[in-house]
Amino acid sequence: MNREAPRILVIDDDEAVRRTLAELLRRDAYIVATAPNGQAALALVEHEVFDLVLLDLWMPGLSSWEVAQRLLAQRPTLAILVLTGDSMAEYERERWLAAGIEYLLKTSAPWDVLRRIAAALAEREVAM
Repeated sequence: MNREAPRILVIDDDEAVRRTLAELLRRDAYIVATAPNGQAALALVEHEVFDLVLLDLWMPGLSSWEVAQRLLAQRPTLAILVLTGDSMAEYERERWLAAGIEYLLKTSAPWDVLRRIAAALAEREVAM
Protein backbone atom coordinates (compact mmCIF):
# COMPACT_ATOMS: atom_id res chain seq x y z
CA MET A 1 0.00 0.00 0.00
CA ASN A 2 1.38 3.40 -0.97
CA ARG A 3 0.59 5.92 1.76
CA GLU A 4 1.07 9.67 1.40
CA ALA A 5 3.84 11.23 3.45
CA PRO A 6 2.81 13.00 6.66
CA ARG A 7 1.73 16.61 6.24
CA ILE A 8 3.37 19.18 8.50
CA LEU A 9 2.45 22.83 9.06
CA VAL A 10 5.23 25.15 10.28
CA ILE A 11 3.92 28.29 11.99
CA ASP A 12 6.55 30.91 12.79
CA ASP A 13 6.75 34.67 12.31
CA ASP A 14 10.46 34.39 11.42
CA GLU A 15 10.73 33.72 7.68
CA ALA A 16 14.23 32.24 8.00
CA VAL A 17 13.02 29.71 10.58
CA ARG A 18 10.03 28.75 8.41
CA ARG A 19 12.21 28.34 5.34
CA THR A 20 14.90 26.34 7.15
CA LEU A 21 12.44 23.97 8.81
CA ALA A 22 10.47 23.50 5.60
CA GLU A 23 13.64 22.60 3.70
CA LEU A 24 14.77 20.17 6.40
CA LEU A 25 11.38 18.47 6.49
CA ARG A 26 11.02 18.24 2.71
CA ARG A 27 14.45 16.60 2.49
CA ASP A 28 13.09 13.98 4.88
CA ALA A 29 10.11 13.40 2.54
CA TYR A 30 7.44 15.26 4.53
CA ILE A 31 4.81 17.39 2.81
CA VAL A 32 5.19 20.89 4.27
CA ALA A 33 3.17 24.09 4.36
CA THR A 34 4.08 27.23 6.27
CA ALA A 35 2.26 30.13 7.87
CA PRO A 36 3.69 33.40 9.26
CA ASN A 37 1.19 33.66 12.13
CA GLY A 38 -1.68 31.97 13.90
CA GLN A 39 -4.42 33.64 11.89
CA ALA A 40 -2.91 32.49 8.59
CA ALA A 41 -2.43 28.98 10.02
CA LEU A 42 -6.06 28.73 11.12
CA ALA A 43 -7.17 29.79 7.65
CA LEU A 44 -4.95 27.08 6.14
CA VAL A 45 -6.32 24.28 8.32
CA GLU A 46 -9.84 25.10 7.19
CA HIS A 47 -8.88 23.75 3.74
CA GLU A 48 -6.00 21.35 4.40
CA VAL A 49 -5.43 18.44 6.76
CA PHE A 50 -2.15 18.21 8.66
CA ASP A 51 -0.70 15.45 10.78
CA LEU A 52 1.63 17.64 12.82
CA VAL A 53 2.12 21.33 13.56
CA LEU A 54 5.36 23.03 14.58
CA LEU A 55 4.13 26.13 16.41
CA ASP A 56 6.32 29.06 17.44
CA LEU A 57 5.82 29.93 21.11
CA TRP A 58 6.05 33.72 20.70
CA MET A 59 4.29 35.35 17.75
CA PRO A 60 2.45 38.62 17.25
CA GLY A 61 -1.33 38.49 17.08
CA LEU A 62 -3.03 35.38 18.39
CA SER A 63 -1.10 33.68 21.16
CA SER A 64 0.38 30.28 20.42
CA TRP A 65 -1.80 28.87 23.22
CA GLU A 66 -4.95 30.19 21.52
CA VAL A 67 -3.80 28.84 18.15
CA ALA A 68 -3.08 25.40 19.66
CA GLN A 69 -6.48 25.29 21.37
CA ARG A 70 -8.30 26.20 18.15
CA LEU A 71 -6.30 23.66 16.14
CA LEU A 72 -7.04 20.89 18.63
CA ALA A 73 -10.73 21.83 18.72
CA GLN A 74 -10.83 21.21 14.95
CA ARG A 75 -8.55 18.12 14.99
CA PRO A 76 -8.16 16.52 18.44
CA THR A 77 -5.65 13.98 17.12
CA LEU A 78 -3.34 16.61 15.66
CA ALA A 79 0.24 16.35 16.93
CA ILE A 80 1.70 19.71 17.99
CA LEU A 81 5.26 20.59 18.95
CA VAL A 82 5.87 24.09 20.31
CA LEU A 83 9.05 25.76 19.08
CA THR A 84 10.89 28.07 21.41
CA GLY A 85 14.12 30.01 21.02
CA ASP A 86 14.98 29.52 24.67
CA SER A 87 13.88 27.29 27.50
CA MET A 88 10.37 27.94 28.78
CA ALA A 89 9.47 29.13 32.22
CA GLU A 90 8.37 26.21 34.40
CA TYR A 91 4.71 27.30 34.55
CA GLU A 92 4.64 27.66 30.75
CA ARG A 93 6.20 24.24 30.18
CA GLU A 94 3.75 22.61 32.62
CA ARG A 95 0.75 24.15 30.87
CA TRP A 96 1.80 22.82 27.47
CA LEU A 97 2.77 19.38 28.78
CA ALA A 98 -0.55 19.09 30.66
CA ALA A 99 -2.29 19.69 27.33
CA GLY A 100 -0.23 16.88 25.76
CA ILE A 101 1.95 19.28 23.78
CA GLU A 102 5.71 19.00 24.00
CA TYR A 103 8.22 21.68 23.17
CA LEU A 104 11.30 21.73 20.99
CA LEU A 105 14.16 24.21 21.15
CA LYS A 106 14.84 26.04 17.89
CA THR A 107 18.53 25.46 18.55
CA SER A 108 18.06 21.66 18.41
CA ALA A 109 20.22 19.76 15.96
CA PRO A 110 18.45 18.87 12.69
CA TRP A 111 18.60 15.14 13.47
CA ASP A 112 16.94 15.82 16.85
CA VAL A 113 14.17 17.85 15.22
CA LEU A 114 13.49 14.98 12.81
CA ARG A 115 13.61 12.42 15.62
CA ARG A 116 11.11 14.37 17.74
CA ILE A 117 8.77 14.84 14.79
CA ALA A 118 8.90 11.13 13.95
CA ALA A 119 8.18 10.27 17.60
CA ALA A 120 5.23 12.69 17.78
CA LEU A 121 3.78 11.28 14.56
CA ALA A 122 4.21 7.71 15.84
CA GLU A 123 2.43 8.62 19.10
CA ARG A 124 -0.38 10.17 17.08
CA GLU A 125 -0.78 6.97 15.04
CA VAL A 126 -1.01 4.88 18.20
CA ALA A 127 -3.62 7.24 19.67
CA MET A 128 -5.78 7.04 16.59
